[in-house]
Amino acid sequence: MPYERKTSDILISDELRTMLSEIESQSLVAHLLLKKRHAKEELAEDHVNWISVSTQDKSKISYLTSERADQMDESEVWTSSKRFHAKPGGFIAKVFKNIPGKEVEIFSTLFRNLSCRPEFSFSVVRGESIRRLYHYDAYESDCGSLGASCMRYDSCQDYMDLYVENREKVSMLAMKNSEDGLIGRAILWDFDGYKIMDRIYTTNDEKYAFYFKEWAKKNNYLYKSGQNWFDTMNFDGPDGKKQTLKLAIKLASFDYHRYPYMDTFKFYSPEAGTFSNYQPEGRFYTICAPDGSRYGSDYLVLDALDGVFRYRHDAIYVRSLDGYTSSNNAYYSEIMDDYILCQDAIYDEEIGEYVYRDEERNSPRVAERREEAARYNARRAEEKRLREEARAARSNDSERTEEARSIDIETEDLASLIGSYHSLLGGEGELNSIFERILSSTGIPRERFSARRARLRADSEPNREPEPETES
Repeated sequence: MPYERKTSDILISDELRTMLSEIESQSLVAHLLLKKRHAKEELAEDHVNWISVSTQDKSKISYLTSERADQMDESEVWTSSKRFHAKPGGFIAKVFKNIPGKEVEIFSTLFRNLSCRPEFSFSVVRGESIRRLYHYDAYESDCGSLGASCMRYDSCQDYMDLYVENREKVSMLAMKNSEDGLIGRAILWDFDGYKIMDRIYTTNDEKYAFYFKEWAKKNNYLYKSGQNWFDTMNFDGPDGKKQTLKLAIKLASFDYHRYPYMDTFKFYSPEAGTFSNYQPEGRFYTICAPDGSRYGSDYLVLDALDGVFRYRHDAIYVRSLDGYTSSNNAYYSEIMDDYILCQDAIYDEEIGEYVYRDEERNSPRVAERREEAARYNARRAEEKRLREEARAARSNDSERTEEARSIDIETEDLASLIGSYHSLLGGEGELNSIFERILSSTGIPRERFSARRARLRADSEPNREPEPETES
């Protein structure tokens, strides 16, 4: 039996290999393309090969089908004008099977960012330059998360002292276009051996945030896994690995009348002079007010399930967690008088309540309610049965009444007919014979018919002269 190869090689150009190496840690597709040998069942049927960056359009990928590649000399496969060109998203299905849609989208975005790199420059600034670049006059436009920043106004300039006066540990990465307009920024923290890039603000997050993350990797900075205000403890490292860290920065200058809106290190301990990404023990303030003021320690609560912070009024307390979580993570059970996590709950159709999947966690009231529901359902079933029997009885009575009415009509018709022809019949014997045959064939009760017959027969006899009375 001839040997059948079970693997197939994917061939990519050096140019594409260099690009894919930059995004391999973020993209499953990039990782697969960099892997030369694949099991055939992982690949599309008659998959394409000789893959490179399109020379016609850098945002596209070029390739050859096996049919065209077989018609060429190996020296011309990379430069041939007969190469196909496709967008990254459409190209993937021509190589691999069963790639999730999310991964297709990630690869498309990353490849486009790499291949169509916009003109910009990065610089790290400190001190008063941070204050100046926070003002909207420095912005290229008022678009994106940068254009929506609550710290862009004239009134917020005095809030920046914390950043300006702590030059040793605080700086800012600024992205500018060719005309010196700010198109992105991110605060940088350097302390105790940690290098942290705070939340990224740009005029176009989909287009520019990628380059901030690439800069962070190349410069050995951790950056936020979630680019938002509520995910403060989760970071991505230069190697692409995610990690959860509880960090506190001690600053030389920290006691101010107004503070900037702080996305990550928002929990301020005045006694210690620290700003942390977690809620510390003891007295602390929450620094995330648009007007530069300070909120109390109870302004935010930690979601014990998701590990992010939420506004207290948007969170619910769940006893089984001994903590808060989003209302989307739990169902309220009236019978349990508590919230039950979605993962632990099941809807009991019998009692119309959410209860625990694990019966041992349910209160005795659940069993009592089920018994009540069973008695109620049994009572309703009995009432329904009785109603149906009563309805059937009424229906039968109606049918019997109709039947009796029909018999009366038939009796009356027959009696009338016989009475009409009584004078033509050949005597009483012949009439009786006819009468008996009618009773036998119709099933009409004799008593219903006989009285009528007698009455009609009497009515049909000719009038007789009364016999003269005899004298006494």
